[in-house]
Amino acid sequence: MSIDVVEYTDPGCIWSWSAEPAIRRLRERPGMRWRRVFGVPRRGGADPLPGWREVASETGAPLTDVLHWIPQSMLPASLAARAADHQGRAVAEAVLLRLREATFLHGRPADTTDRVADALRGIPGLDLFRLIRDLDSPDVVFSIEADMAEARRPRREAVTREEPGGELRYAFPTLLIDDHVVSGWHALAETTA
Repeated sequence: MSIDVVEYTDPGCIWSWSAEPAIRRLRERPGMRWRRVFGVPRRGGADPLPGWREVASETGAPLTDVLHWIPQSMLPASLAARAADHQGRAVAEAVLLRLREATFLHGRPADTTDRVADALRGIPGLDLFRLIRDLDSPDVVFSIEADMAEARRPRREAVTREEPGGELRYAFPTLLIDDHVVSGWHALAETTA
């Protein structure tokens, strides 16, 4: 029997970073058909590090002491994560993990094409030149635009976040597991124990 899972996430979300080990264990279970949706939240110019520290102290997630720049958008990282899908599941998983590590462990968010390239150098099996070329491909761009729209149509029973302008979206991470909604870090940790 297979289980359909939709994961709503963002490479620059501290809660998704905190849930990474639990989600990885869940993805590795047999019979999981997984679809990842990158919601790309709207960001302001505020320093996120103080809020990240609070989350890391609650979740135990490792976190950098220094943020070298304030990310304006994680759209480039989301495009890179989706473009990596074209190179296979193992490469895609390694790319997303490396993008998160660049932000949360090294304090160097991959928020431009050059920073994406810097973050992803040396990943085994990754054709970095192809990935950078694919960032602007119509199918990758359209796919991320569709993800962003889907993330902003949350189910009524899901935990949501309000973005600038009053727009709602799924809280990250959120999993739709068959017909059930699992929102947030605590629920994920409890479901995979």
